[in-house]
Amino acid sequence: MKESIVTTMLTAIVATTVFTAFGGAVTYAKAETMEETNELILPDENAPIFSDEGAEYLNVPEINLDNDTNLYSEGIQVNTRVAQYRMWRIESKTSAGTSYGAWRNGPSGKGKATLSATNSNTSSRSVSSSISGSYPIGADKIGASLGITIGQSKTYGVSYSINIPAGKRQQIIFRPVYKSTKVVQREYISGVKTKTARTATVKTFSHWDYSFKNL
Repeated sequence: MKESIVTTMLTAIVATTVFTAFGGAVTYAKAETMEETNELILPDENAPIFSDEGAEYLNVPEINLDNDTNLYSEGIQVNTRVAQYRMWRIESKTSAGTSYGAWRNGPSGKGKATLSATNSNTSSRSVSSSISGSYPIGADKIGASLGITIGQSKTYGVSYSINIPAGKRQQIIFRPVYKSTKVVQREYISGVKTKTARTATVKTFSHWDYSFKNL
């Protein structure tokens, strides 16, 4: 916090009472100049920013990376003479890093003040999981294996505060952080493993990333 000393010259009316020899009292008023020293506290441009992005109220589901031994049918008969059917097994599920969504606007305000983003004053808090790549067994089966519902929109809470310097107007902004999971599916023909594999990438919400901008 930056501090400086300000000296202010104040003019005060001082009342003086004088008692006369006859027992009477006369009150005189005169102006006097006094010096007053004040401590001026300026807003810190590096004021702390508070966030509880990992709070339990976000209720973000854990991604299930356990082995999946199920065989999923694609429903396609690849050999009509001997009734061979194509099946798929989820061979692996691995974490594949994180990515960011677009910035969203939160509440704004003018300082000097503390500005907070809460569930009651912040909209656009809904996000959904997504899938890309190749997924012959279907997005719903991959989602079930991961313990999520792909494409389902869910709303998550926000909680964030900044200290706005005096005279400035700022706005809280936030964006979703997604964790990616790579899902490899292996083809089986009548229960026999083949060399054919397909890879899908699933993005699921992890937490909010917060910042602010000047207006």
